[in-house]
Amino acid sequence: MKVVDTQQPLAIIGVGCLYPQCHNAEQFWQQFVQANTYFSRLPLSRFQIYDSDVKSLFSNWQGAFFKTVDFDLKRFRIPPIYRKAIASITGMYLDVAEQCFHSAALQNQVSKNNKIDVVCGTCFGFDSTYLNTLKLAGITSLDEILATDTKKLALLKNLLHEYFGCSSHDRVGEMGSSIPARIASYFGLHGRIQAIESADASGFFALESAALSLQAGLSDAVMVITAQCVESLLMPLMLNKKGFSASGSSNPFSFESNGALLGEGAAGVVLKRLTDARDNGDHIYAVISGIAANNSACGFKYNADSKAKLSTVEKACTYAGININSIDYIDCIFAENESDKAATLSTLDSIYAVRKKGLPLYLNTSVGVYGHTFANAVMTGVVATSLAIHHQTLPASVLNNHEISDLLHKSSAVTKSSFKQSWYNDSNRYIASVMGAALNGLNWNIILSDPLASSKISNLVNQKSVNSCNKVVTQNEALFDSEPIAIVGLGSAFGQSDSVNAFWQDLLASTDHLQRIPDDVLPRKKFYHNGPSQYLSSYAEIGAILQRQDSSLARFKLFPKRIARMDKVQKIALAIAEEALQDSGFFEKQLPDINAAIIVASNLCLSKERENVANLCRNKLTEIIQQAYPEYTASQVTYNIIDDINHLTLDGALASGTASLIAQSMQLPAAPFAVEAACASTFAALQNAVLALQQRRYNLVLAGGIELPVNLRDLVLCSAQMMLSKEKISPFTNQADGFSPGDGAAFFVLKRLSDAKQAGDKIYATIDAIAGSADAGSMTAPDAEGQTLAIERAFAQVKYKPSDVQYVEAHGTGTRLGDMAELTALNNVYGNEKNNAKPRSMSLMIGSVKASNGHTFAAAGGAGLMKTVLALHHKIIPATLLRGKIDPRLPLIKIPAEIVSSNKKWPASNSRRYAAVSSFGTGGINYHLLVSASDND
Repeated sequence: MKVVDTQQPLAIIGVGCLYPQCHNAEQFWQQFVQANTYFSRLPLSRFQIYDSDVKSLFSNWQGAFFKTVDFDLKRFRIPPIYRKAIASITGMYLDVAEQCFHSAALQNQVSKNNKIDVVCGTCFGFDSTYLNTLKLAGITSLDEILATDTKKLALLKNLLHEYFGCSSHDRVGEMGSSIPARIASYFGLHGRIQAIESADASGFFALESAALSLQAGLSDAVMVITAQCVESLLMPLMLNKKGFSASGSSNPFSFESNGALLGEGAAGVVLKRLTDARDNGDHIYAVISGIAANNSACGFKYNADSKAKLSTVEKACTYAGININSIDYIDCIFAENESDKAATLSTLDSIYAVRKKGLPLYLNTSVGVYGHTFANAVMTGVVATSLAIHHQTLPASVLNNHEISDLLHKSSAVTKSSFKQSWYNDSNRYIASVMGAALNGLNWNIILSDPLASSKISNLVNQKSVNSCNKVVTQNEALFDSEPIAIVGLGSAFGQSDSVNAFWQDLLASTDHLQRIPDDVLPRKKFYHNGPSQYLSSYAEIGAILQRQDSSLARFKLFPKRIARMDKVQKIALAIAEEALQDSGFFEKQLPDINAAIIVASNLCLSKERENVANLCRNKLTEIIQQAYPEYTASQVTYNIIDDINHLTLDGALASGTASLIAQSMQLPAAPFAVEAACASTFAALQNAVLALQQRRYNLVLAGGIELPVNLRDLVLCSAQMMLSKEKISPFTNQADGFSPGDGAAFFVLKRLSDAKQAGDKIYATIDAIAGSADAGSMTAPDAEGQTLAIERAFAQVKYKPSDVQYVEAHGTGTRLGDMAELTALNNVYGNEKNNAKPRSMSLMIGSVKASNGHTFAAAGGAGLMKTVLALHHKIIPATLLRGKIDPRLPLIKIPAEIVSSNKKWPASNSRRYAAVSSFGTGGINYHLLVSASDND
């Protein structure tokens, strides 16, 4: 595979750390440089709600753990109502964010419309997620006869409320993206907001996302933070089945090691383009000069291929503009899997073989000091290595020289296990590698170096890359030379529409998919309350439940045991992804030298994980239920719950497991990860895809979103926040009172336009620009100013004007406040004469698919884009269902604009057809996408 031009170097200008024995970067460095380890037993006092037989499994479980996870939230001005609802780990992220913010002196750079992003890496659900699950499980455990006693039912709900807590913001508190959104809100940051999950590669993809945006000039700085806590006993149970250890050596290379010890902690960095950091006089800790990964389709397991590992290191070095023999120091991040250990050692041999004779290759492992912090493991290694470069000091190591020498074929490594030493070499350049593998089959590598003087840059970094960096944007302008991205394949299912064609035909027919939710989804005796919002009840009973179930997966040749542990979301996503790839001609063409990614927008805690946690807490739930229903006896479980958790359980629990499943089933070697940005999640995934393709990190990306919110959990939690409509969602009308949930999935196969044309692909449309912003204000209320900023940033990436756009697919939140904010933002840009090259010749047409299919949460942007792409392709704009009179307060006349209330032919055009799609999310997350099509594509 041809490796692309070198990447722009990125300066690390701020760092932050929080671990059990160190609460800031200086303490972190002192622990690391001395190789001091502090492993202890997992504090079971944190897990009171779990069954005793479950806790007994962890009585001797060793690792690096916090004694308590009660972090100070008051100082971050989080209102008491939020403090009851948000995840405990939020305090860790905020603490590290504060350190990063001040370490980078961002307080001097926060302007009104700053482009400072927050990207957080995470994995597994939060404690708040599990508490929400247990509250509902306590009621669903009742049979229908017991539930008829309304007084006892009310008592039980009160007991569950008292024990697990209930607030109106429980749904927001369990969302992964609420954490970066809170960080942005507290520090006044207005860039992109994303939460990324990819098992123990979460930190890698968070860094890659940051690098892509910085190198494209869309961001001025990015705060990247990852964290990991043991927030349920399910987590170590699942990881133990994947090879993680309960006890043993902290030396990953030791003969005695039988798996990595787990650790908890959080780490973060602030990144800038190197030239900007120098121009701004920032303190530079180290420079990320190359970041690369090698993708496989091996499924959810470590890829112990030494050739793939070496290829990854070589690719990262090429990106960095260095030779592999320039690496002096390597931090190895891996979980001590025997086959992966052997492959890592073989790779180290190959690196040492090209070293100048007599020069040592220094090895270390931050995993040995802090434990394997899983989602935080990559960032732990990056921060540790950056500080080593910053201090020009080689840390002491937990590695044993004798064992390493015996294991390495060429006795290549030299480590000093008892003392630190000055880092010295003839060139006075400090170049290091952080290398590792992930459970999703990914091998990754990050090259770090010291901040060289400008006279030495050409020795490390390709000058063309630096020159490109010097050209990057001022204020809100962006480069105009970004290649459009072609949409060459589509797959979808929404409500009763089980395919792309059915979805289009239903749009043309104005089919209403919103129906009464069946009793097996919403048990009305237990949960429905036709009146004001009540705890643990739903006042809404309307939704668009997905008809397509895809229960038969035989064609994918998956083992029955694997299918049994797959989440429903994964089963449906697999079928929809197949449809999109089939539509693109992928299976017939079989691209040579394919370098792909699969990016899934999704809720980051799937139902399977929640169900398994509830099963591990059955005794506590029974105890609470019997206080209201003494006659209650728990149903007899016909299998051992603990024994039922095996090496496949984790695969079905993680959102990124969906991407890995697709890669394996389609035999598509692809980088797999999941992203969440509340209801704008699909657009966050698409932005990562577009930037990666434009910068030639991949040549094909399957990206999209899926969520099934027509479920009991979302009905109850969203009712608590008064988000739902009592009838049916009614965007743009005077009847708008909230949204109706809808199940759905949409996937898009993307290529660079030039590649698609060369391959003769069918091109539905091109994505011309996509931009994001954060309101940095309320966590729930929409903000027209923040939405305006996202729209303006999208148009800064293209040469055409708002007046050229003929149709906007609106987010269409279905509340009068939300509709007013969105139309005000559209008026600010599309109706603002100073942004238009010429007066608009006809009214801007506006619509929203939510009126037909409901709000599909993470898939919402996918639904809007799917409708718009098909409208561009067929030259017809489908009607938006109106359930009342158009709200007279909306500034439609000012734009001027009209709501499309009947199917319309796309306006005749001599050139291209232009459209836009908005997608907004809780926490002030805003995205705007520009898309176009032509008969000549």
